[in-house]
Amino acid sequence: MKDLVVSPSSFGFLYEECPACYYNSVHGLRRRPSTPFPSIFTQIDRAMKARFSAPGWHVVAGERRRFKIAASDGWVRSAPIPVRGHDLTLTIRGTFDSVLRFEDGRFGLCDWKTAPVKADLLSKYSRQLHAYTFALERPALDEPQRIDELGLGVFEPAAFDVNAGAQASLTGGLTWLAMTRDDVRFARFLQSVGQLLALPNAPPPSPSCAFCAYRAA
Repeated sequence: MKDLVVSPSSFGFLYEECPACYYNSVHGLRRRPSTPFPSIFTQIDRAMKARFSAPGWHVVAGERRRFKIAASDGWVRSAPIPVRGHDLTLTIRGTFDSVLRFEDGRFGLCDWKTAPVKADLLSKYSRQLHAYTFALERPALDEPQRIDELGLGVFEPAAFDVNAGAQASLTGGLTWLAMTRDDVRFARFLQSVGQLLALPNAPPPSPSCAFCAYRAA
Protein backbone atom coordinates (compact mmCIF):
# COMPACT_ATOMS: atom_id res chain seq x y z
CA MET A 1 0.00 0.00 0.00
CA LYS A 2 1.30 3.44 -0.90
CA ASP A 3 1.38 6.17 1.72
CA LEU A 4 1.50 9.87 0.85
CA VAL A 5 2.48 12.60 3.32
CA VAL A 6 0.20 15.64 3.25
CA SER A 7 0.79 19.01 4.90
CA PRO A 8 -1.94 20.91 6.80
CA SER A 9 -0.70 24.23 5.39
CA SER A 10 -1.20 22.97 1.81
CA PHE A 11 -4.82 22.05 2.61
CA GLY A 12 -5.62 25.70 3.05
CA PHE A 13 -4.00 27.23 0.01
CA LEU A 14 -2.22 25.06 -2.58
CA TYR A 15 -5.01 22.47 -2.70
CA GLU A 16 -7.54 25.16 -3.67
CA GLU A 17 -5.22 27.24 -5.85
CA CYS A 18 -4.31 24.48 -8.30
CA PRO A 19 -5.09 20.74 -8.20
CA ALA A 20 -2.24 20.01 -10.63
CA CYS A 21 0.36 21.80 -8.49
CA TYR A 22 -0.98 20.09 -5.38
CA TYR A 23 -0.90 16.63 -6.98
CA ASN A 24 2.62 17.11 -8.32
CA SER A 25 3.89 18.49 -5.02
CA VAL A 26 2.56 15.64 -2.87
CA HIS A 27 3.79 13.00 -5.32
CA GLY A 28 7.21 14.67 -5.43
CA LEU A 29 7.00 15.22 -9.20
CA ARG A 30 7.28 18.98 -9.37
CA ARG A 31 7.22 21.67 -6.71
CA ARG A 32 6.47 25.34 -6.96
CA PRO A 33 9.40 27.65 -6.16
CA SER A 34 9.20 28.79 -2.56
CA THR A 35 8.01 32.35 -2.00
CA PRO A 36 9.72 34.69 0.47
CA PHE A 37 8.00 35.08 3.84
CA PRO A 38 8.67 38.30 5.80
CA SER A 39 10.73 37.42 8.89
CA ILE A 40 8.90 40.02 10.99
CA PHE A 41 5.85 37.75 11.24
CA THR A 42 8.00 34.86 12.46
CA GLN A 43 9.63 37.13 15.05
CA ILE A 44 6.27 38.37 16.33
CA ASP A 45 4.99 34.80 16.47
CA ARG A 46 7.98 33.69 18.55
CA ALA A 47 7.64 36.69 20.85
CA MET A 48 3.97 35.92 21.53
CA LYS A 49 4.68 32.28 22.33
CA ALA A 50 7.59 33.24 24.58
CA ARG A 51 5.40 35.70 26.48
CA PHE A 52 2.57 33.23 26.96
CA SER A 53 4.98 30.46 27.98
CA ALA A 54 5.82 32.50 31.10
CA PRO A 55 4.42 31.17 34.41
CA GLY A 56 0.91 32.14 35.39
CA TRP A 57 -2.40 32.49 33.64
CA HIS A 58 -2.91 34.68 30.58
CA VAL A 59 -5.89 36.39 28.98
CA VAL A 60 -6.98 37.27 25.47
CA ALA A 61 -9.91 39.39 24.32
CA GLY A 62 -12.99 37.48 23.22
CA GLU A 63 -12.40 34.64 25.70
CA ARG A 64 -13.43 34.89 29.35
CA ARG A 65 -11.32 31.91 30.47
CA ARG A 66 -7.65 32.33 31.29
CA PHE A 67 -5.15 29.98 29.67
CA LYS A 68 -1.64 28.57 29.77
CA ILE A 69 0.37 27.18 26.85
CA ALA A 70 0.57 23.40 27.14
CA ALA A 71 2.73 22.89 24.03
CA SER A 72 4.13 24.92 21.14
CA ASP A 73 5.84 24.33 17.80
CA GLY A 74 5.37 20.58 18.02
CA TRP A 75 5.87 18.19 15.13
CA VAL A 76 2.93 15.89 14.54
CA ARG A 77 2.52 12.82 12.37
CA SER A 78 -0.83 11.08 12.13
CA ALA A 79 -1.55 7.41 11.82
CA PRO A 80 -2.18 6.44 8.16
CA ILE A 81 -5.63 7.38 6.85
CA PRO A 82 -7.12 4.88 4.35
CA VAL A 83 -8.53 6.31 1.12
CA ARG A 84 -11.76 4.53 0.21
CA GLY A 85 -11.59 2.43 -2.94
CA HIS A 86 -7.82 2.72 -3.38
CA ASP A 87 -4.64 1.02 -2.22
CA LEU A 88 -3.54 4.33 -0.69
CA THR A 89 -3.20 6.00 2.69
CA LEU A 90 -2.54 9.60 3.70
CA THR A 91 -0.35 10.70 6.59
CA ILE A 92 -0.73 14.22 7.98
CA ARG A 93 2.58 15.75 9.02
CA GLY A 94 3.48 19.27 10.11
CA THR A 95 4.18 21.67 12.97
CA PHE A 96 1.33 23.17 14.99
CA ASP A 97 1.48 26.56 16.70
CA SER A 98 0.20 26.10 20.26
CA VAL A 99 -2.04 23.94 22.41
CA LEU A 100 -3.71 26.05 25.09
CA ARG A 101 -4.95 24.68 28.41
CA PHE A 102 -7.86 26.76 29.67
CA GLU A 103 -8.56 27.13 33.36
CA ASP A 104 -11.65 24.92 33.06
CA GLY A 105 -9.43 22.01 31.96
CA ARG A 106 -10.32 22.11 28.28
CA PHE A 107 -7.65 22.15 25.58
CA GLY A 108 -7.72 24.45 22.55
CA LEU A 109 -5.56 24.29 19.43
CA CYS A 110 -4.43 27.81 18.55
CA ASP A 111 -2.89 29.24 15.41
CA TRP A 112 -1.36 32.67 16.03
CA LYS A 113 -1.94 35.31 13.38
CA THR A 114 -0.59 38.84 12.96
CA ALA A 115 -2.95 41.26 11.12
CA PRO A 116 -6.72 41.00 10.66
CA VAL A 117 -8.07 37.70 9.36
CA LYS A 118 -10.12 38.06 6.18
CA ALA A 119 -13.43 36.23 6.07
CA ASP A 120 -12.53 34.32 2.91
CA LEU A 121 -9.52 32.77 4.69
CA LEU A 122 -11.46 31.31 7.62
CA SER A 123 -12.28 28.04 5.85
CA LYS A 124 -8.63 27.59 4.90
CA TYR A 125 -7.42 28.13 8.46
CA SER A 126 -10.15 25.81 9.71
CA ARG A 127 -8.82 22.98 7.53
CA GLN A 128 -5.32 23.48 8.90
CA LEU A 129 -6.54 23.40 12.49
CA HIS A 130 -8.64 20.30 11.84
CA ALA A 131 -5.64 18.58 10.25
CA TYR A 132 -3.37 19.28 13.21
CA THR A 133 -6.14 18.18 15.57
CA PHE A 134 -6.54 14.92 13.69
CA ALA A 135 -2.79 14.24 13.94
CA LEU A 136 -2.63 15.19 17.63
CA GLU A 137 -5.56 12.95 18.55
CA ARG A 138 -4.53 10.06 16.26
CA PRO A 139 -0.72 10.15 16.24
CA ALA A 140 1.42 7.53 14.57
CA LEU A 141 3.69 7.06 17.60
CA ASP A 142 3.20 9.64 20.36
CA GLU A 143 0.58 9.71 23.09
CA PRO A 144 -2.73 11.20 21.89
CA GLN A 145 -3.41 14.83 22.85
CA ARG A 146 -7.03 15.69 23.53
CA ILE A 147 -8.27 18.79 21.72
CA ASP A 148 -11.63 20.23 22.74
CA GLU A 149 -11.81 23.38 20.63
CA LEU A 150 -10.13 25.30 17.84
CA GLY A 151 -9.33 28.97 17.38
CA LEU A 152 -7.07 31.72 16.12
CA GLY A 153 -5.12 34.10 18.35
CA VAL A 154 -5.18 37.28 16.25
CA PHE A 155 -2.79 40.14 17.01
CA GLU A 156 -3.59 43.39 15.18
CA PRO A 157 -0.77 45.95 15.57
CA ALA A 158 -2.24 49.42 15.83
CA ALA A 159 0.42 51.67 17.36
CA PHE A 160 4.18 52.11 17.46
CA ASP A 161 6.04 53.42 20.51
CA VAL A 162 9.65 54.10 21.47
CA ASN A 163 11.07 55.01 24.87
CA ALA A 164 13.98 57.24 25.90
CA GLY A 165 16.36 54.31 25.53
CA ALA A 166 15.35 53.86 21.90
CA GLN A 167 13.54 50.60 22.68
CA ALA A 168 10.60 50.34 20.28
CA SER A 169 7.42 48.29 20.50
CA LEU A 170 4.25 47.51 18.60
CA THR A 171 0.97 47.48 20.49
CA GLY A 172 -2.52 46.47 19.50
CA GLY A 173 -5.42 44.17 20.23
CA LEU A 174 -5.13 40.41 20.75
CA THR A 175 -8.34 38.48 20.16
CA TRP A 176 -9.41 34.85 20.39
CA LEU A 177 -11.41 33.88 17.31
CA ALA A 178 -13.18 30.61 18.05
CA MET A 179 -13.73 28.25 15.12
CA THR A 180 -16.41 25.58 14.83
CA ARG A 181 -15.15 22.03 14.93
CA ASP A 182 -16.72 19.66 12.39
CA ASP A 183 -14.95 16.29 12.26
CA VAL A 184 -17.45 14.77 9.82
CA ARG A 185 -16.93 17.53 7.29
CA PHE A 186 -13.15 17.28 7.65
CA ALA A 187 -13.29 13.50 7.14
CA ARG A 188 -15.13 14.09 3.86
CA PHE A 189 -12.50 16.63 2.87
CA LEU A 190 -9.70 14.14 3.56
CA GLN A 191 -11.40 11.60 1.32
CA SER A 192 -11.70 14.17 -1.49
CA VAL A 193 -7.99 14.88 -1.16
CA GLY A 194 -7.29 11.16 -1.28
CA GLN A 195 -9.42 10.68 -4.41
CA LEU A 196 -7.48 13.46 -6.15
CA LEU A 197 -4.11 12.01 -5.16
CA ALA A 198 -5.17 8.50 -6.21
CA LEU A 199 -5.48 9.59 -9.86
CA PRO A 200 -2.90 7.94 -12.16
CA ASN A 201 -1.82 11.34 -13.48
CA ALA A 202 -2.05 14.97 -12.43
CA PRO A 203 -5.42 16.64 -13.12
CA PRO A 204 -5.65 19.70 -15.39
CA PRO A 205 -4.21 22.87 -13.84
CA SER A 206 -6.37 25.66 -12.57
CA PRO A 207 -6.96 28.35 -15.26
CA SER A 208 -5.83 30.97 -12.74
CA CYS A 209 -2.55 29.23 -11.84
CA ALA A 210 0.24 31.58 -12.90
CA PHE A 211 2.91 28.96 -12.20
CA CYS A 212 1.34 26.40 -14.58
CA ALA A 213 0.77 29.12 -17.20
CA TYR A 214 4.44 30.09 -16.97
CA ARG A 215 5.58 26.48 -17.40
CA ALA A 216 3.25 26.00 -20.36
CA ALA A 217 4.63 29.12 -22.03
